[in-house]
Amino acid sequence: MFATALQSILASVGPSLAALVLWAGKSLFLGGWFLARWITWLSWPLWTSIVALGAAAGILRG
Repeated sequence: MFATALQSILASVGPSLAALVLWAGKSLFLGGWFLARWITWLSWPLWTSIVALGAAAGILRG
């Protein structure tokens, strides 16, 4: 009796739960991707200035 009720609950909730898990996973993946792109985009002036300073120091030192 209890097992049958549990099975029916799982059968009705299972697909939506699976969809929710997939949606959450996709959201986390996309959020991480966008965050990584954002950090990369924000940090490119820093990397550019480090490279430029390194090149200038190398040129000045001869």
